[in-house]
Amino acid sequence: MRNHLIIVLCLYLSLYSYNLQAENFVLIHGENHLYSLLIPDGWMTNRTLAQRLGIPAPFFSHPRNESNIKTFIYSYGYENRDQTIKKFIKISQNRLQNALPKIHIDRKGDVKTKYGSRAILYHYNNFRDNHVEDVAFTQAKNIICVIVLSTREKENYEKQYSEFLKTVKSFYYISESPQSFGK
Repeated sequence: MRNHLIIVLCLYLSLYSYNLQAENFVLIHGENHLYSLLIPDGWMTNRTLAQRLGIPAPFFSHPRNESNIKTFIYSYGYENRDQTIKKFIKISQNRLQNALPKIHIDRKGDVKTKYGSRAILYHYNNFRDNHVEDVAFTQAKNIICVIVLSTREKENYEKQYSEFLKTVKSFYYISESPQSFGK
């Protein structure tokens, strides 16, 4: 318990020093990574709902109820020790295009993250269920972080894209060994 409190305090102080407020960020971790992202104003997180939807580390846009969620952002990290981010993106996109041959993928540009890494942005559309996604790929140490804006409504997409960019720009890599905090 004491180690847990030390971890939380260290993370809070670390994130506070990077101008994030405790109630506005989410920590995303795996066995070999720990990073933070800003949660857009007015959005919420709900891990139970995310598990039902099959997505990791999500935040949802102003839902009226759980069955009415049309737009969400989620993120995950991949351990990456032996390939470039360009190769990772190419493999990911090839897999998606093999599964969904009619999908369209367009490069949207790059943005710089709070961590100092470059996030490469893509727009995906023409899914079977007419939703669209924007995907940001960024690399830090030995992980590639993927941040996704997913929506089933064009109106929501246009309203929420700027919030997605703020989230991508807020990416801050904390550690490649989260289990070492508090030891």
